[in-house]
Amino acid sequence: MITPKQAHSSAGEDVHRPLLVGPKRQHFLPQFYLEGFTSDGRLAVYDRKQNKFRLEQPKNTAVETQFYTVRDADDRPRYEVEAMLSAFESKAAPIIGKLVAQKQIDDNERANLAIFVALAAMRTPDFFNSLELFREARILDITKQLYAEVDAVAATLRKNPQFADLSDKDIHEDAKLMVQMAQNDGLEVGVNKNWTVKKAIDTAFNVAPLLKSRDWIVFVRESDKKSFITSDAPVVLISEGASANGFCDVGYGSAKAIILFPLTESCMLVMRGNGGNLNWVPANTDAVRLLNLRVASQCKSYIVGRDEALLRSLVENLALSGKKWQPKMQAQ
Repeated sequence: MITPKQAHSSAGEDVHRPLLVGPKRQHFLPQFYLEGFTSDGRLAVYDRKQNKFRLEQPKNTAVETQFYTVRDADDRPRYEVEAMLSAFESKAAPIIGKLVAQKQIDDNERANLAIFVALAAMRTPDFFNSLELFREARILDITKQLYAEVDAVAATLRKNPQFADLSDKDIHEDAKLMVQMAQNDGLEVGVNKNWTVKKAIDTAFNVAPLLKSRDWIVFVRESDKKSFITSDAPVVLISEGASANGFCDVGYGSAKAIILFPLTESCMLVMRGNGGNLNWVPANTDAVRLLNLRVASQCKSYIVGRDEALLRSLVENLALSGKKWQPKMQAQ
């Protein structure tokens, strides 16, 4: 299994020297990747929040200020994550080019593209927000379990030297208030950005070997009149037999998992099984449409493509403007 530290090193970084300077504008969909979905240098973008369509350049799409920048113990901005992502983007670009040209890739290229795809899944606001909501829900659930009974909470408080001067009545009132807040969702839980970024990147490097071992099938459109789209959640995880809009109850390691990743407007990578094979298959009009619907249905805020007319058709079919985004993971 590849560790984040090994990945940083293999990406050509000095893992011992702090990186304190870097770009403030940071793409969560790489600019080179977005350029693969352009027409005359522009992208058609559907903004789900505003329910609007627009044309824009890749440099202005899927970009946030300091999205991956974290703060160290000395409160200094650190840019290692952005640098690492950029390094793997540089590795992935020519590999995607080879797949589009229907050329075989070697084992090292396969490993690097698997990392790139895993990072593409975990580096987005979609995954960050899902992760944060999941952690918040788990913390609140544990809090409810710990603060379920007033007498039990009061007994715990009484043992705490901090409350030694309080009367039993005051202790009981404090315990009652704590239980009420815990049971009635009266607590606000915040998640540290450093934790979110680290957890997302760690998850990506744990998932990458699972993706590498899958059978890879590159679906190639049969006609230039058709095109694939992508979104701000470009890696789509579905299970065999799942509905297009259903919540996926399998993980990346499941035998039932199917992973979709649009490579360019002409090709989409599908990962399934565990044979480690690589093949290309033609995608007819119906296949392109079905795959595009899958990708569009899982977006958070944006879908992106070559043709505005195509985006409008997908949005109308899925009634995206009337649907609320749902996190990709749920606390049980």
